[in-house]
Amino acid sequence: DNCRLINRDIRELNVEEGYTISTIHACGDLAGIVIDLAVMNGLPFSVVPCCQRKQVGKTNLTRIIGYQLAVDYIDKRVTKKNKVIIGKPITNF
Repeated sequence: DNCRLINRDIRELNVEEGYTISTIHACGDLAGIVIDLAVMNGLPFSVVPCCQRKQVGKTNLTRIIGYQLAVDYIDKRVTKKNKVIIGKPITNF
C-alpha cells in the first residue's frame, strides 16, 4: 500500500520524507505549485501538465537546481496531454 490519494488544497498538504508528489492534468498554476512544493521539500515529483511548455505555471523548468529532470510520455490513448515531467533530487551535486 504505497500510494495514497489525498483530495485537498495542495497548499495545505504536509509532506513528509519519502513522498513523491504527482499530479495529472494540472491546470493553470497547479503544475508549478506542485513542482515548487516538491522542490522546497527536496522530494521527487511527476507532473502531467495541461500546458506543454518549458515554463509550468510560474516555475521555469530550466532553473530548478539540484534536480535531475526528465521528460517521458504516457500512451496517447490515456490522454492527449501525455507529457510527464519527472524530477528527482540529486543527492550529491
